[in-house]
Parts: sequence; C-alpha cells; structure tokens
Amino acid sequence: MVEQADLFIVGGGMVGAALAAALADTGRRIVVLEQQAPAAFDPASAPDLRVSAISPASRQLLQRIGAWPYIEAMRSAPYRRMLVWENDEQEGTLFDAAELGEAELGHIIENRIVQLACQQALAPHDNVELICPDLLQSLS
Repeated sequence: MVEQADLFIVGGGMVGAALAAALADTGRRIVVLEQQAPAAFDPASAPDLRVSAISPASRQLLQRIGAWPYIEAMRSAPYRRMLVWENDEQEGTLFDAAELGEAELGHIIENRIVQLACQQALAPHDNVELICPDLLQSLS
C-alpha cells in the first residue's frame, strides 16, 4: 500500500510509463500502478499484432526518457512509405520519406515493447515506484 505520492499514475502502459519517465527528474515521488505486467520479450517470438507507428518526434521523446535503447535492444522496424485510406476508398494518401528528403518516416514498434522499454527506463529513478500487477482499491 502506498501511503503518499506527489503524482499517482493509474495505468503503466505506453503512455503512463512514458509520462512517469518524463517526470522522473522532477524529484517528485511518483507511483505508477499497472494492472497487468506485459509479457517478457522473447526475440524468437512472432511480433505482436498491436503496433504503433512512432514518429521522429515520438522517437526523440523515447530517447529523452531513456526508453529508446531498450527498444533498440528488442525490436523495431523503420518504415519509409505508408498508404492511409478510410473505409472503402479506392485511393488513399501516400506518405513517402524520399519525397520529404528523409531516410524514414518513423518506426513500427509493438505496443508491448514500448511499454516494456518505458517501464525499464523507470528503474534507475529512486523516486519512481512501479506497482505491477495490482489494482486501484481506493484513492483520497
């Protein structure tokens, strides 16, 4: 049971863990509560179906909070082109890194890997506590 915290984040998924890591250097006591631990990474496993397209700005954030090296140690895939369409459209919008003079548009990364990396980035911070697995019982 946590007696007191300056910031209590309910949900230690990609966003909650990234928020905690981004605020870790404030010196505030931060507690992150996550209901279920993500499955450990196994390099021999097939990639998860739940993925996110991480933009260069999001990659910079993940680098700043210390999560990007953990992602690189697991797996990610850069993407250079992406076609986006809505419903039954015959044609969509094509995004192409070459047209922008860029090497890539971003990276496709499994959500679980982003979550694992963000949670790993919390470890060096003594003022951040990850409580997982657990459920919120009460808050006052």
